[in-house]
Amino acid sequence: MYTLSYWSKKIIQYIFFISLLCIIVFYMARLSPGDPLFSYYGDSAERLSTAQKIDAMQKLGLDQPIYKQFINWLSDAARGDFGISYKYKQSVTSIIKEMYKNTIILGGLAYLLTFALALFLGIFCIIHEDSFIDRAICKIGVVT
Repeated sequence: MYTLSYWSKKIIQYIFFISLLCIIVFYMARLSPGDPLFSYYGDSAERLSTAQKIDAMQKLGLDQPIYKQFINWLSDAARGDFGISYKYKQSVTSIIKEMYKNTIILGGLAYLLTFALALFLGIFCIIHEDSFIDRAICKIGVVT
């Protein structure tokens, strides 16, 4: 059915696109408007002296070129260290550990509601086969 070369190509494509996605998201986040120091320190960032700003940028690794920041982030992420959240001022891993249960509950409920709605609409379309509403629901389904 599927050969080893087929799966090898798929794995290489997957790695390529995940890598490309990581690069794009990282660069967009770093190049987006807004000061990371302001995100981390809040309003007190405006009161920092020049020496304090330089020290803070070194502490957060923002003094390095963006490609070095990406390489550092990638090597840390490969070890499971996703850095510090500028918003919460704590480890991203600890934030994920606190929030994943709510995400699973929300995703699970969304899946169940979507499944129930799809089942209801499917039964409705079977009962009203070839009617205007059946064709409209089917066309909306294809578009979405």
